[in-house]
Amino acid sequence: MKIFLFDPEYDYELEDYEANLEEAIEAFYDLPDVEGAFFGIFDHNNRFVQFAWNAQDEWLIDIPSDSFETTGKAFQLYGSYDKCIKIINTLFDDTTVSQLQVQIENKTLFKDTDEPLLNPDGFLTQDKPKENKNRWNLLDDSED
Repeated sequence: MKIFLFDPEYDYELEDYEANLEEAIEAFYDLPDVEGAFFGIFDHNNRFVQFAWNAQDEWLIDIPSDSFETTGKAFQLYGSYDKCIKIINTLFDDTTVSQLQVQIENKTLFKDTDEPLLNPDGFLTQDKPKENKNRWNLLDDSED
């Protein structure tokens, strides 16, 4: 599956890297606990889940809705490292992002009391991410 991440301590960005489960988990754990650090994973339908560091052992988990491209709405919740790893494992088990969202909403993935950050429509509205035309591929050793 493809992963992406950003390490603000080293200004290191990785895009569309084809990783196995071990590599994905290692990359996630290697991120620093600092503002701006994030990790993401694409499912086989090219939909993604993104984990953004928020506080010590607390990540904001962002799951764009099926209609994100037109509505800009996303499903979000906070989770520990353990919850994030469970989500990563679930996606590597061929679960789609849509199925993952349903599992979280129905509390079949996590059996605790954590509540998603929902507005009355059932989603937390977020602005669509801006496309960054200046991104560079960190797998390429050449300097731009």
